[in-house]
Amino acid sequence: MSIFSVLFGKKTKPSIMSDNLMIDMNQLGIYVDNHQIQLPCNIKELEAVFGGARKVSTKVGMNYYWDNTGVMCYTRNGKTVHTIAVKVNKSELSTSDDNKMMLYRGRLTVNGMDWEAVMRQGSNTEFFYRITLGRLSAVAEYGDFMDDTVLSGVEITSDSTIDANFESIAKEFPV
Repeated sequence: MSIFSVLFGKKTKPSIMSDNLMIDMNQLGIYVDNHQIQLPCNIKELEAVFGGARKVSTKVGMNYYWDNTGVMCYTRNGKTVHTIAVKVNKSELSTSDDNKMMLYRGRLTVNGMDWEAVMRQGSNTEFFYRITLGRLSAVAEYGDFMDDTVLSGVEITSDSTIDANFESIAKEFPV
């Protein structure tokens, strides 16, 4: 790295490590340590908390990955975040971009309780569990469709369209 790139290059804060992070998802939003994030939000708010992100263009928008953290988000316009995901286990549904990200190693809770125990109390389909948190929805997918003992992580979204999508899937794949 040249002295010019150090002095004049674009400076981005590297993504943080998740080892000591505490993330809680509840009716009021997402709390990273004690910083509240309400969905939807601007991507800059997440970058202020997690640092620089790897950006991946998709057919429907832009995904941001904080590779050292195990956290990612989806945007439709590259700016407004409607969904944040925390990956704690490998999944059959993971893309090559997802697999470049480390697994989240911090503490993850929903309403202050163990995320997995809370999610397993939600509505169940053949592929995931879903709970409602006020105006937000949280979904935990199976890491392996043949084994419901491993959940890949949890996504929380403000997008109300998930309700209609979930109901149609739940009817198609009843438990």
